[in-house]
Amino acid sequence: MDNKRYLSIVSHYEACLERHGDTHLGVDWPKKEDAETRYKVMLEVIRPEDRARTVRLLDFGCGASHLYEHIIEQGIQNIVYSGLDLSEKFVRLSKDKFPANAYYCVDLLDDAAVIPSFEYIVMNGVFTEKGPLTFDDMFSYFTQLLRKVFAHVKVGLAFNVMSKHVDWERDDLFHLPFDMLAAFLKQELTRNFTIRNDYGLYEYTTYVYQNYSPADFWFFAPMSPSRMNRLRESVYQQIKEKGYQLISYVSSRATVFPGVPIGDNCFILEDNTIQPFTSIGNNVVLWSGNHIGHHSVIRDHVSFTSHVVLSGHCIVEPYCFFGVNATIRDRIHIAEGSLIAMSASVTRDTEPWGVYKGNPAKKGEVLSKDLNF
Repeated sequence: MDNKRYLSIVSHYEACLERHGDTHLGVDWPKKEDAETRYKVMLEVIRPEDRARTVRLLDFGCGASHLYEHIIEQGIQNIVYSGLDLSEKFVRLSKDKFPANAYYCVDLLDDAAVIPSFEYIVMNGVFTEKGPLTFDDMFSYFTQLLRKVFAHVKVGLAFNVMSKHVDWERDDLFHLPFDMLAAFLKQELTRNFTIRNDYGLYEYTTYVYQNYSPADFWFFAPMSPSRMNRLRESVYQQIKEKGYQLISYVSSRATVFPGVPIGDNCFILEDNTIQPFTSIGNNVVLWSGNHIGHHSVIRDHVSFTSHVVLSGHCIVEPYCFFGVNATIRDRIHIAEGSLIAMSASVTRDTEPWGVYKGNPAKKGEVLSKDLNF
């Protein structure tokens, strides 16, 4: 939206705060009891299975943090609350009231805006008033912001708008038709949404849920070692940031001694032997038939092809790659990003991002991170 005309809405709420102070009128809710109803409905976006576990919730357009006050009054213990508002005045007020909470004063429509992801985001009153904006301008703001916000939602999003099914409409409010909302959600976000028009106010609330919520799905993403495993690391980190738990696959035909820790998103195929007192980091691939010697440590984002022998007491740093039939003698330190070529025999510690080949292995002139394979 050009010229940020939506900031006129922020100015309106700041004027209400100036006139009425830290009250329901200060955020332009005419009746306190109706505001309490809205808080209850907003929090019911949290799925029943999540009400017994700790969830992170962002109050988007938090105003004076009255939702947080409601959470405290209701004795709700499982919500880790954060607030966000475009208004510095409201953010300053909220921080003064609740200094232990995290607050963000940011315009998410700015390209440089950065906020973390949350299991749940609620947008109470963000879209009920449009002020001097035309309906088309407000709908454009509404759709742009929802696209941005939903990208930071791990499980569910709640927002309210004014209903079209009223005795009369106010020009300064955003009365959005059901079918227009549903068409946007289905085309742009998800089919997984619920519209609530059952709580007695002249508005309705929509719950929008991710199709593959981290609460319901785990992730497994084995990938090739492109760019010395850094591409696989990038995907791995994106999955983690979205809140998914990653699982590992260990073949039933691999020999893994009891008590060996294995990280997440590991892919360990048949005929691998992993001896006692070793440890395997996250996002590690061990193709078929490798030998991992006792007391050795393999850190994150490492790839072994097949029939590699890693002797005892070795340390393998992140981003390393081992070709077929490579051999590493005992007590060797394989530095970050080392590429050990097929059939190479490593008898000395390596240097970061070196390429080693031959018997005994020697370092080449090219750096592994400069290779495109």
